[in-house]
Amino acid sequence: MLLFIVMTSTAILFIPGLTAVTAKQNAWLVSLGAGISSFGILIISAKLAQRFPGLTIAEYLPLIVGKIGGRVLAVSYILFFTVLNILVVRETSEFLTVSALIGTPGIPINLVFVLICWYSAQKGIEVIARMNQFILPLFLFAYLMACILAIPKADPSSLLPILEDGISPVIQNIWIPVQWYGEIAVLLMLIPLMNKPQEVLRKASYAVISAMLLLTFGSLVVLTVLGADVAGQMIFPIWFTAKTIEYGNYIQRVELLALPLWLTGIMVKSSLLFYVTILAVKQSVSRKYPKLIAASVMVIVFSGATFLVPNTMALLEFLTTYWPSVSLLFEVILPLLLLAITLIRKKKGGCMQ
Repeated sequence: MLLFIVMTSTAILFIPGLTAVTAKQNAWLVSLGAGISSFGILIISAKLAQRFPGLTIAEYLPLIVGKIGGRVLAVSYILFFTVLNILVVRETSEFLTVSALIGTPGIPINLVFVLICWYSAQKGIEVIARMNQFILPLFLFAYLMACILAIPKADPSSLLPILEDGISPVIQNIWIPVQWYGEIAVLLMLIPLMNKPQEVLRKASYAVISAMLLLTFGSLVVLTVLGADVAGQMIFPIWFTAKTIEYGNYIQRVELLALPLWLTGIMVKSSLLFYVTILAVKQSVSRKYPKLIAASVMVIVFSGATFLVPNTMALLEFLTTYWPSVSLLFEVILPLLLLAITLIRKKKGGCMQ
Protein backbone atom coordinates (compact mmCIF):
# COMPACT_ATOMS: atom_id res chain seq x y z
CA MET A 1 0.00 0.00 0.00
CA LEU A 2 2.89 2.36 -0.68
CA LEU A 3 0.83 3.93 -3.44
CA PHE A 4 -1.97 4.73 -1.01
CA ILE A 5 0.27 6.73 1.29
CA VAL A 6 1.91 8.45 -1.69
CA MET A 7 -1.48 9.74 -2.83
CA THR A 8 -2.96 10.65 0.55
CA SER A 9 -0.23 11.77 2.96
CA THR A 10 0.01 15.36 1.70
CA ALA A 11 -3.33 15.46 -0.14
CA ILE A 12 -5.30 15.30 3.14
CA LEU A 13 -3.77 18.64 4.11
CA PHE A 14 -4.43 20.59 0.91
CA ILE A 15 -7.29 19.16 -1.15
CA PRO A 16 -10.24 20.21 1.09
CA GLY A 17 -9.12 23.85 1.23
CA LEU A 18 -7.91 24.33 -2.33
CA THR A 19 -11.03 22.79 -3.87
CA ALA A 20 -13.41 24.68 -1.56
CA VAL A 21 -12.16 28.04 -2.85
CA THR A 22 -14.20 27.86 -6.06
CA ALA A 23 -16.20 24.61 -5.85
CA LYS A 24 -17.58 25.66 -2.44
CA GLN A 25 -19.90 23.06 -0.89
CA ASN A 26 -19.33 20.77 -3.89
CA ALA A 27 -15.62 20.37 -3.12
CA TRP A 28 -16.19 16.77 -2.03
CA LEU A 29 -17.44 15.98 -5.55
CA VAL A 30 -14.19 17.39 -6.95
CA SER A 31 -12.18 14.94 -4.86
CA LEU A 32 -14.45 12.09 -5.90
CA GLY A 33 -14.23 12.99 -9.59
CA ALA A 34 -10.45 13.33 -9.45
CA GLY A 35 -10.17 9.89 -7.88
CA ILE A 36 -12.26 8.33 -10.63
CA SER A 37 -10.23 10.04 -13.36
CA SER A 38 -6.97 8.79 -11.83
CA PHE A 39 -7.85 5.26 -12.95
CA GLY A 40 -6.82 6.38 -16.43
CA ILE A 41 -3.31 7.16 -15.15
CA LEU A 42 -3.15 3.77 -13.46
CA ILE A 43 -4.20 1.89 -16.60
CA ILE A 44 -1.67 3.72 -18.78
CA SER A 45 1.17 3.00 -16.33
CA ALA A 46 0.21 -0.67 -16.05
CA LYS A 47 -0.06 -1.13 -19.82
CA LEU A 48 3.38 0.39 -20.37
CA ALA A 49 4.86 -1.93 -17.75
CA GLN A 50 3.26 -4.96 -19.42
CA ARG A 51 4.98 -4.13 -22.70
CA PHE A 52 8.37 -3.72 -21.04
CA PRO A 53 8.46 -6.29 -18.22
CA GLY A 54 11.33 -5.93 -15.80
CA LEU A 55 12.19 -2.40 -16.95
CA THR A 56 11.54 0.98 -15.35
CA ILE A 57 10.52 3.98 -17.43
CA ALA A 58 14.10 5.25 -17.28
CA GLU A 59 15.23 2.01 -18.92
CA TYR A 60 12.60 1.60 -21.63
CA LEU A 61 12.42 5.23 -22.77
CA PRO A 62 15.41 4.76 -25.15
CA LEU A 63 13.67 1.70 -26.60
CA ILE A 64 10.64 3.80 -27.49
CA VAL A 65 12.02 7.16 -28.65
CA GLY A 66 15.67 6.39 -29.31
CA LYS A 67 18.81 6.84 -27.25
CA ILE A 68 19.00 10.64 -27.33
CA GLY A 69 15.28 11.25 -26.96
CA GLY A 70 15.11 8.63 -24.23
CA ARG A 71 17.92 10.29 -22.32
CA VAL A 72 16.23 13.69 -22.57
CA LEU A 73 12.88 12.35 -21.36
CA ALA A 74 14.54 10.34 -18.58
CA VAL A 75 16.28 13.46 -17.29
CA SER A 76 12.95 15.28 -17.51
CA TYR A 77 11.34 12.63 -15.30
CA ILE A 78 14.25 12.90 -12.88
CA LEU A 79 13.58 16.63 -12.62
CA PHE A 80 9.86 15.95 -12.16
CA PHE A 81 10.43 13.52 -9.29
CA THR A 82 12.93 15.94 -7.74
CA VAL A 83 10.57 18.92 -7.88
CA LEU A 84 7.75 16.75 -6.54
CA ASN A 85 9.90 15.83 -3.56
CA ILE A 86 10.86 19.48 -3.08
CA LEU A 87 7.16 20.32 -2.87
CA VAL A 88 6.52 17.50 -0.39
CA VAL A 89 9.30 18.75 1.90
CA ARG A 90 8.16 22.36 1.63
CA GLU A 91 4.52 21.44 2.23
CA THR A 92 5.61 19.58 5.36
CA SER A 93 7.62 22.47 6.77
CA GLU A 94 4.79 24.91 6.05
CA PHE A 95 2.36 22.61 7.83
CA LEU A 96 4.63 22.27 10.86
CA THR A 97 5.25 26.01 11.16
CA VAL A 98 1.50 26.63 11.08
CA SER A 99 0.53 23.80 13.43
CA ALA A 100 3.03 22.71 16.08
CA LEU A 101 6.29 24.58 15.50
CA ILE A 102 4.93 28.09 15.15
CA GLY A 103 7.67 30.63 14.52
CA THR A 104 10.33 27.99 13.86
CA PRO A 105 12.48 28.78 10.79
CA GLY A 106 11.96 26.45 7.86
CA ILE A 107 15.66 25.65 7.37
CA PRO A 108 16.15 23.34 10.40
CA ILE A 109 12.79 21.65 9.76
CA ASN A 110 13.69 21.00 6.13
CA LEU A 111 17.17 19.78 7.03
CA VAL A 112 16.03 17.25 9.63
CA PHE A 113 13.16 16.01 7.47
CA VAL A 114 15.33 15.63 4.36
CA LEU A 115 18.11 13.82 6.22
CA ILE A 116 15.69 11.29 7.73
CA CYS A 117 13.94 10.57 4.42
CA TRP A 118 17.19 10.46 2.45
CA TYR A 119 18.69 8.02 4.95
CA SER A 120 15.62 5.79 4.66
CA ALA A 121 15.90 5.83 0.87
CA GLN A 122 19.52 4.75 1.11
CA LYS A 123 18.41 1.58 2.87
CA GLY A 124 16.42 0.47 -0.15
CA ILE A 125 12.86 -0.11 -1.28
CA GLU A 126 12.32 -3.08 1.05
CA VAL A 127 13.07 -0.98 4.12
CA ILE A 128 10.69 1.73 2.89
CA ALA A 129 7.99 -0.88 2.30
CA ARG A 130 8.49 -2.41 5.76
CA MET A 131 8.39 1.04 7.31
CA ASN A 132 5.14 1.70 5.48
CA GLN A 133 3.60 -1.51 6.82
CA PHE A 134 4.13 -0.23 10.34
CA ILE A 135 3.24 3.42 9.73
CA LEU A 136 0.17 3.06 7.49
CA PRO A 137 -2.21 1.70 10.17
CA LEU A 138 -1.14 4.48 12.55
CA PHE A 139 -1.52 7.09 9.81
CA LEU A 140 -5.02 5.85 9.00
CA PHE A 141 -5.98 5.68 12.67
CA ALA A 142 -4.89 9.27 13.29
CA TYR A 143 -6.73 10.65 10.27
CA LEU A 144 -9.94 8.69 10.78
CA MET A 145 -9.92 9.43 14.52
CA ALA A 146 -9.73 13.17 13.84
CA CYS A 147 -12.51 12.99 11.24
CA ILE A 148 -14.86 10.75 13.22
CA LEU A 149 -14.49 12.70 16.47
CA ALA A 150 -15.35 15.89 14.57
CA ILE A 151 -18.60 14.47 13.14
CA PRO A 152 -20.80 15.57 16.11
CA LYS A 153 -19.98 19.17 15.16
CA ALA A 154 -20.96 18.57 11.52
CA ASP A 155 -23.86 20.38 9.89
CA PRO A 156 -25.02 18.41 6.81
CA SER A 157 -26.93 21.44 5.53
CA SER A 158 -23.55 23.00 4.73
CA LEU A 159 -23.42 20.68 1.70
CA LEU A 160 -26.58 22.19 0.23
CA PRO A 161 -27.49 23.09 -2.41
CA ILE A 162 -25.66 20.38 -4.34
CA LEU A 163 -24.47 21.49 -7.79
CA GLU A 164 -26.13 24.88 -7.38
CA ASP A 165 -24.15 26.26 -10.34
CA GLY A 166 -24.18 23.02 -12.30
CA ILE A 167 -21.40 20.52 -12.86
CA SER A 168 -19.05 23.08 -14.43
CA PRO A 169 -17.31 24.28 -11.20
CA VAL A 170 -16.64 20.66 -10.24
CA ILE A 171 -15.11 19.77 -13.60
CA GLN A 172 -13.03 22.96 -13.69
CA ASN A 173 -11.48 22.14 -10.31
CA ILE A 174 -10.79 18.44 -10.84
CA TRP A 175 -7.33 19.13 -12.21
CA ILE A 176 -6.18 20.49 -8.81
CA PRO A 177 -6.57 17.23 -6.79
CA VAL A 178 -5.61 15.13 -9.83
CA GLN A 179 -2.01 16.20 -9.26
CA TRP A 180 -2.04 14.26 -5.97
CA TYR A 181 -3.94 11.25 -7.28
CA GLY A 182 -1.69 11.27 -10.33
CA GLU A 183 1.36 10.68 -8.16
CA ILE A 184 0.48 7.04 -8.65
CA ALA A 185 2.66 7.53 -11.74
CA VAL A 186 5.62 6.57 -9.53
CA LEU A 187 4.52 3.10 -10.61
CA LEU A 188 6.50 3.78 -13.78
CA MET A 189 9.62 3.29 -11.65
CA LEU A 190 8.28 0.77 -9.15
CA ILE A 191 6.46 -1.95 -11.10
CA PRO A 192 9.63 -3.94 -11.95
CA LEU A 193 10.46 -4.06 -8.23
CA MET A 194 7.16 -5.69 -7.27
CA ASN A 195 6.93 -9.38 -6.37
CA LYS A 196 4.01 -9.92 -8.75
CA PRO A 197 4.06 -7.10 -11.32
CA GLN A 198 1.32 -8.84 -13.33
CA GLU A 199 -1.09 -8.03 -10.49
CA VAL A 200 -0.24 -4.34 -10.34
CA LEU A 201 -3.50 -3.16 -11.93
CA ARG A 202 -5.68 -4.99 -9.43
CA LYS A 203 -3.64 -4.09 -6.35
CA ALA A 204 -3.14 -0.47 -7.37
CA SER A 205 -6.88 -0.17 -8.03
CA TYR A 206 -7.50 -0.97 -4.38
CA ALA A 207 -5.10 1.82 -3.42
CA VAL A 208 -6.83 4.34 -5.69
CA ILE A 209 -10.31 3.42 -4.45
CA SER A 210 -9.19 3.58 -0.81
CA ALA A 211 -7.50 6.95 -1.35
CA MET A 212 -10.56 8.33 -3.14
CA LEU A 213 -12.90 7.27 -0.33
CA LEU A 214 -10.59 8.59 2.39
CA LEU A 215 -10.04 11.99 0.75
CA THR A 216 -13.72 12.39 -0.13
CA PHE A 217 -14.69 11.53 3.44
CA GLY A 218 -12.19 14.06 4.76
CA SER A 219 -13.56 16.76 2.46
CA LEU A 220 -17.11 16.01 3.62
CA VAL A 221 -16.09 16.33 7.27
CA VAL A 222 -14.23 19.61 6.67
CA LEU A 223 -17.11 21.12 4.70
CA THR A 224 -19.77 20.15 7.24
CA VAL A 225 -17.75 21.21 10.29
CA LEU A 226 -16.16 24.43 9.05
CA GLY A 227 -18.37 25.33 6.11
CA ALA A 228 -17.20 25.91 2.55
CA ASP A 229 -16.38 29.61 3.00
CA VAL A 230 -14.21 29.07 6.07
CA ALA A 231 -12.54 25.97 4.63
CA GLY A 232 -11.64 27.87 1.46
CA GLN A 233 -9.89 30.56 3.50
CA MET A 234 -7.72 28.13 5.46
CA ILE A 235 -4.42 26.65 4.33
CA PHE A 236 -4.81 23.39 6.26
CA PRO A 237 -8.54 23.01 7.01
CA ILE A 238 -8.25 19.41 8.23
CA TRP A 239 -5.89 20.61 10.96
CA PHE A 240 -8.32 23.28 12.13
CA THR A 241 -11.17 20.78 11.93
CA ALA A 242 -9.24 18.53 14.31
CA LYS A 243 -8.67 21.51 16.62
CA THR A 244 -12.42 21.90 17.07
CA ILE A 245 -12.66 18.48 18.74
CA GLU A 246 -13.44 18.80 22.42
CA TYR A 247 -15.43 16.52 24.70
CA GLY A 248 -15.68 18.18 28.08
CA ASN A 249 -12.37 18.23 29.90
CA TYR A 250 -11.46 14.72 28.84
CA ILE A 251 -10.74 14.74 25.11
CA GLN A 252 -8.93 17.84 23.87
CA ARG A 253 -6.07 18.77 21.53
CA VAL A 254 -6.57 15.62 19.48
CA GLU A 255 -4.68 17.26 16.62
CA LEU A 256 -1.42 17.10 18.60
CA LEU A 257 -1.81 13.34 18.96
CA ALA A 258 -2.51 12.96 15.25
CA LEU A 259 0.34 15.22 14.11
CA PRO A 260 3.31 12.83 14.51
CA LEU A 261 1.36 10.02 12.85
CA TRP A 262 0.47 12.23 9.87
CA LEU A 263 4.09 13.34 9.69
CA THR A 264 5.45 9.79 9.50
CA GLY A 265 3.17 9.11 6.55
CA ILE A 266 4.66 12.06 4.68
CA MET A 267 8.14 10.77 5.52
CA VAL A 268 7.37 7.49 3.76
CA LYS A 269 6.29 9.42 0.67
CA SER A 270 9.41 11.57 0.60
CA SER A 271 11.65 8.54 1.20
CA LEU A 272 10.07 6.79 -1.78
CA LEU A 273 10.55 9.84 -3.99
CA PHE A 274 14.21 10.01 -2.97
CA TYR A 275 14.56 6.36 -3.87
CA VAL A 276 12.96 6.57 -7.34
CA THR A 277 14.88 9.75 -8.18
CA ILE A 278 18.25 8.25 -7.29
CA LEU A 279 17.36 5.02 -9.09
CA ALA A 280 16.36 6.93 -12.23
CA VAL A 281 19.65 8.86 -12.20
CA LYS A 282 21.64 5.64 -11.92
CA GLN A 283 19.70 3.94 -14.70
CA SER A 284 19.64 6.77 -17.21
CA VAL A 285 22.62 9.03 -16.49
CA SER A 286 25.42 7.21 -14.69
CA ARG A 287 25.96 4.26 -12.37
CA LYS A 288 29.32 5.62 -11.26
CA TYR A 289 29.75 7.31 -7.89
CA PRO A 290 26.38 6.22 -6.38
CA LYS A 291 27.10 7.94 -3.07
CA LEU A 292 27.82 11.23 -4.83
CA ILE A 293 24.60 10.92 -6.82
CA ALA A 294 22.56 10.28 -3.69
CA ALA A 295 24.20 13.17 -1.83
CA SER A 296 23.62 15.51 -4.77
CA VAL A 297 19.92 14.66 -4.89
CA MET A 298 19.64 15.32 -1.16
CA VAL A 299 21.32 18.74 -1.45
CA ILE A 300 19.13 19.73 -4.40
CA VAL A 301 15.91 18.75 -2.60
CA PHE A 302 16.91 20.57 0.59
CA SER A 303 17.99 23.70 -1.27
CA GLY A 304 14.89 23.73 -3.44
CA ALA A 305 12.52 23.24 -0.51
CA THR A 306 14.24 26.00 1.45
CA PHE A 307 14.89 28.69 -1.12
CA LEU A 308 12.75 28.22 -4.26
CA VAL A 309 9.39 29.17 -2.75
CA PRO A 310 9.46 32.43 -0.74
CA ASN A 311 6.31 31.99 1.38
CA THR A 312 3.13 30.02 1.93
CA MET A 313 1.00 32.05 -0.47
CA ALA A 314 3.54 31.53 -3.25
CA LEU A 315 3.43 27.79 -2.56
CA LEU A 316 -0.37 27.70 -2.79
CA GLU A 317 -0.30 29.72 -6.01
CA PHE A 318 2.23 27.31 -7.50
CA LEU A 319 0.15 24.29 -6.47
CA THR A 320 -3.04 25.68 -8.00
CA THR A 321 -1.73 27.58 -11.05
CA TYR A 322 1.44 25.99 -12.40
CA TRP A 323 2.04 22.55 -10.92
CA PRO A 324 -1.22 20.91 -12.11
CA SER A 325 -0.15 21.48 -15.74
CA VAL A 326 3.32 20.05 -15.10
CA SER A 327 1.82 17.05 -13.31
CA LEU A 328 -0.61 16.46 -16.16
CA LEU A 329 2.29 16.41 -18.61
CA PHE A 330 4.38 13.83 -16.76
CA GLU A 331 1.58 11.77 -15.21
CA VAL A 332 -0.82 11.58 -18.16
CA ILE A 333 0.27 13.09 -21.47
CA LEU A 334 3.80 11.67 -21.79
CA PRO A 335 2.88 8.13 -20.61
CA LEU A 336 -0.10 8.17 -22.97
CA LEU A 337 2.09 9.22 -25.90
CA LEU A 338 4.65 6.56 -25.03
CA LEU A 339 1.95 3.91 -24.90
CA ALA A 340 0.56 5.10 -28.24
CA ILE A 341 4.01 4.85 -29.84
CA THR A 342 4.53 1.33 -28.52
CA LEU A 343 1.14 0.26 -29.85
CA ILE A 344 1.87 1.74 -33.25
CA ARG A 345 5.31 0.16 -33.49
CA LYS A 346 4.11 -3.06 -31.85
CA LYS A 347 6.96 -3.15 -29.36
CA LYS A 348 6.83 -5.83 -26.72
CA GLY A 349 8.93 -6.98 -23.80
CA GLY A 350 11.42 -4.12 -24.03
CA CYS A 351 12.74 -5.27 -27.42
CA MET A 352 12.55 -3.60 -30.80
CA GLN A 353 10.87 -5.73 -33.38
